[in-house]
Amino acid sequence: MKKYLRHILIALTAFLAILVVNFALPRMLPGDPVFLLTGFDSEVLSQELYDSYYTALGLDQPLSRQFADYLADVFGGGLGFSYRLNSDVASLIGERLPATLQIVLPALIISTLLAMGAGLAAARKPRGITDTVMTTGAALLGAVPTFLAGMILVVVFSFGLGWLPYGNLSSPGMDVGTIEGLFDRIAHLILPIATLVLATTPPKFMMLRASAEKASEEKYVLYARSRGVEGTRLSFRHVFPNVGQPFLAMTGLNFGAMLGGSVVVETVFSVNGMGLLVSQAVSDLDYPVLQGCLTVISAFILGVTVLTDLLLLLADPAARRKNRAH
Repeated sequence: MKKYLRHILIALTAFLAILVVNFALPRMLPGDPVFLLTGFDSEVLSQELYDSYYTALGLDQPLSRQFADYLADVFGGGLGFSYRLNSDVASLIGERLPATLQIVLPALIISTLLAMGAGLAAARKPRGITDTVMTTGAALLGAVPTFLAGMILVVVFSFGLGWLPYGNLSSPGMDVGTIEGLFDRIAHLILPIATLVLATTPPKFMMLRASAEKASEEKYVLYARSRGVEGTRLSFRHVFPNVGQPFLAMTGLNFGAMLGGSVVVETVFSVNGMGLLVSQAVSDLDYPVLQGCLTVISAFILGVTVLTDLLLLLADPAARRKNRAH
């Protein structure tokens, strides 16, 4: 348990470091922090407006007071104010985050299950037909950029075959609270989720396949085979429990990669989520929005990492005994 508590302390330290960087960057970058923190330029702001923003942003206060106010705002849930969009950053993220999670969470679950099943299946007969086909396919998919995979799916299934809708998460005027609206939402989610799955499954597959192949040569697996245990039962009862921990750890880290990948996916499919909010903030130089999004994404990643560590601890009896001993 001491090891787990140390991981929590490391995560909190990392989060604090992110907050410090968030606070320091607009004040250290070349240029006027008023323009960076408001997203406006000298052609838009009169001297009177400049002075009012300078005071409103607390730039007339000592740095220690500014940092204290910044921390109070973050932990108070405000995350700053976007003068470009005339809204609290927390409100903007709260409006956009559900759309992002509707894509990221199903994609994470599907890609994890696909990588697990395919990786264990490929490792049963290394360099066999199944292994060769799956490994070659994963290598090819891993080389395809996320935006290109999304565009190919759009061209084929939306414009070519006309099977699936393109853009947004619902058709105009559709009520998600109805059964018809629910199925419409699912239809709109298929291509964004599929794009993220195609982009994130290959690395997990390759890692699990290599670990499972190595584990299949261990004595406990050979002994299980000598007792007639084969196929799926051998993979899930004897191989995966011994190679699953690195895979679960990679899955936890993969969540952060998916949040980052959602910027590309949401741009391709015009999904009004947090990824598109980040993209717009970069274009508009809306630093408060970028700060808020980075803070929320970092909190998610660190939280999932700590949760993954806990799950790994619970899944490993030997680790629990070792931690109790220390």
